[in-house]
Amino acid sequence: LNKNLNIPANYNFIPGFRFRERTTNTTIGMITGRILAEDTEPLFALDGLDSLSRLYQDAFFIPFYQGMVYLRLNDFDQAMSMFNQAQDQQPDNESRALCSFYNAYTLSLQSEWPKTIPYLNMAIDCDPLVKEYFNLRGVAFFKQKNYEKAAHDFQKALDLDSGSATDLANLGLCYLNIGQKKAAVETLSQALELDPNLEYAKKGLAQITL
Repeated sequence: LNKNLNIPANYNFIPGFRFRERTTNTTIGMITGRILAEDTEPLFALDGLDSLSRLYQDAFFIPFYQGMVYLRLNDFDQAMSMFNQAQDQQPDNESRALCSFYNAYTLSLQSEWPKTIPYLNMAIDCDPLVKEYFNLRGVAFFKQKNYEKAAHDFQKALDLDSGSATDLANLGLCYLNIGQKKAAVETLSQALELDPNLEYAKKGLAQITL
């Protein structure tokens, strides 16, 4: 009870509210935008984000979430347009990195692998502590048969998360394509110990004859 106002006071604590968004610029509007972008019907989400933009004018998160919705609609050109617009408005490197990553991810859905590299380079320059950025760049290099660069990125991802079975398996396939069979066997075996269901790792291991 507040003695001055003579009314009850209620204090709420929301553990992880800021941590969930991985940014110090979290607002209720950002949380609402994320829910709209991820969990509601796309056309309803776009209407909701448009309404939210009138409440939060020039909000840096609005175009990013609009890009996410267009991505769900498979409107890749519009999605990239919004991610590019969002990148110019971001208040910190982590957020700029995420916009670059999603541009690369959108291109990867279209198998435009060479075009993903500049965006992933930018993402890694802005935030070099996110393993997903190295993973996707590794995949992009692998798809272009640049196995040495792919191996380097999968190793960087493993440096950030040593328990990533998929990155271990990807690294093992790089070793296989480079001709380092012993390293391939060791790495693919480690991946399967972590995740026995990785079929592509099983196939890679099965084709190696030492």
